[in-house]
Amino acid sequence: MQLNQTDSQTSSEPKDLSTIVAEYFLEIYRQHLKASPYAPAECRLLEVFGSQNNRRTYELRITQDEIWKSRRMTIMPLGEGSGSKSKCFYAIYDDHLVVKIPPVAITDFSKYVECLQAEQKIAMRLAPRVCITPSVSVIIRRAFPFNDEEAKNRSPEEEEEAYVKWLEENPDAQEYLKINDSFVFFMDLAKYFILADVLDSMHGRTRDSIDAEIRQNAGVLLDIQGFEGRYGYGTGHISEALAIIFREYESALRDLLGQARVTVSSIQYKFLEWFASHLAGKNISIGLESSIPSEIVPDMDRLIKTLLEENVETVALYREAIQRYLVKKSFSQSRTQMANIIANILDLLAYMGRKQVAMRDFKPDNLLAAGDPQRYPQFLSTVDAFQLGLIDVETAMIIDPDQIKPAFQPRLGGTPLFSTPSQLVPNDLLAQAFGDVHRIFFLQDWHAAMVMMYHVVTDDNLFMQTAKILPVIIRTIQKAAKERRLNVEVVEAVSRSFWTSAVSEYRQNLTQREKMLRAVNVVVPKKANKLLVEIFEEEKERIEERIRKLVAEQTYYKTEKNQEQLLKASHQQIKGLLFNLTEPGPETGGAVRPEGVRQFLTTLLAEKNRIAECRDHLDRLHNPEPVRFDLFELLNLFFNCVFRIMYPEKWAGVDPVSLLELPTPLREGSSN
Repeated sequence: MQLNQTDSQTSSEPKDLSTIVAEYFLEIYRQHLKASPYAPAECRLLEVFGSQNNRRTYELRITQDEIWKSRRMTIMPLGEGSGSKSKCFYAIYDDHLVVKIPPVAITDFSKYVECLQAEQKIAMRLAPRVCITPSVSVIIRRAFPFNDEEAKNRSPEEEEEAYVKWLEENPDAQEYLKINDSFVFFMDLAKYFILADVLDSMHGRTRDSIDAEIRQNAGVLLDIQGFEGRYGYGTGHISEALAIIFREYESALRDLLGQARVTVSSIQYKFLEWFASHLAGKNISIGLESSIPSEIVPDMDRLIKTLLEENVETVALYREAIQRYLVKKSFSQSRTQMANIIANILDLLAYMGRKQVAMRDFKPDNLLAAGDPQRYPQFLSTVDAFQLGLIDVETAMIIDPDQIKPAFQPRLGGTPLFSTPSQLVPNDLLAQAFGDVHRIFFLQDWHAAMVMMYHVVTDDNLFMQTAKILPVIIRTIQKAAKERRLNVEVVEAVSRSFWTSAVSEYRQNLTQREKMLRAVNVVVPKKANKLLVEIFEEEKERIEERIRKLVAEQTYYKTEKNQEQLLKASHQQIKGLLFNLTEPGPETGGAVRPEGVRQFLTTLLAEKNRIAECRDHLDRLHNPEPVRFDLFELLNLFFNCVFRIMYPEKWAGVDPVSLLELPTPLREGSSN
């Protein structure tokens, strides 16, 4: 849809997608006002809230009866762009909406309706869990409201059906569902909160949080000791750099005010306040009683803006230091909320498993916190006061456990920070590489859930470096497909690259954050117990198989009786065998033991420790009392499970024992 008259950008300036979406809503506003299609109109960008969220406020203006009428709206892009995924925008236009623009243009209305019905089918399968899917009524009723008496009594489903039928009969109105000549999807968030926004707010990642910190603690800006005391040892150089910028600002401001014959001494105390305001993205506010002529205020603003633009790296370091401080502060204040969100991620994951639905693009942008909106964010402090729901299920699929192979090929792709190479491989190859395709679909969600749980607590990305490999993997797979040589060997090669990086990055991040992760204790929801039991049982079976293989292949304990004893031995008994090994030496008179025996028993002990830990966890899960796991334990559990299936041992190259396992302390009294 195009503007009929003018907007705030010149014709030579390319429009970004956010502006195009805003212009779409301008036409919805025009139709709502019933203004002439030829009436002058404009879409003006008023404010941009930070480069990170890129939240923009627009003013929509239309002339009606020679009078300008206007309203405001806010737009913010959601998630990361991907060549195979839709681009989503969060919009506040009367209500809170999500606008989803498909990667491939949809121009046929019947195909568009089929897409709507496919997502609605997923929502019906997940009911009564909240699952927001696109509908035509959410946007069309704003432009073409039904005003008949019958409309008042329609259910949402009946209203949607009525609008689809009306649009089929009025094809011209279908244009109000299009952006850039493609049908787009609209979802009404109503009383729900996108989890990504919840986490940003919790960690003080919103611009408002950072800006408030700047304004409220401007006094430490130029005090190196005070700055380091608040933002951490080693940040003093940032304060020194800010002091240099401030002195330059102060000198230039004195000259400017002197030229305007303003007595500087009476307002000098305001200099730091104004400096901090600009660091927080605000212009100077002088007040009505000020002796400063209002006409020079824009010059004062330009002065400090120019200085800050010239020192953008220092400003970025300052804001990063504040962000780290806010994360640390939020962790101490929000551990309960973090644990409750993680518990609800487990609950949702288990629920989708019971409903046989694989999301396949599981991430905070696609999850909703559903609780009493009047009690947000307080409801996050009580695990049962909210649930997590879903939004944007275009990649989801219903799994039929009775089918060996999936009934159809789901959309390939995903979000790099939450994805694995399996999300880029077609079904037939997944079956050849891994066997159970359905299992892989569910594990894609488990992998993403693990990444989310880590992010909830640390406000960081578990696989930031590994995610950079995904574009290379995509190109490799696409090239192989184009050359008709996409096979299991290619899948193994890209998986080897991905998981080698993932294992290394996982170990590094969990080692660095172990203290923080162990400090968050999650009460496992009862309905998620079965999910964890399933994971531990499978892990126990894999360890038992490795032990059988290890004992069968060793050549030191050859008799059937000795091997049977090794299989049945507890980790304490294997530890005793290791202890009793003696090294050769004239003073000991002990028997010489080959080093190979020691290596074998050391490896066997590690496996016995792991199986003891699995059994210990299973005992806890079967206990009728609520079960708690610290996040460090949960992450290890999920990663072990996903890795061992998505990187089969037959591929070798990445040793799941030596590279993967992190040392975790056995609980006292663990059974063998």
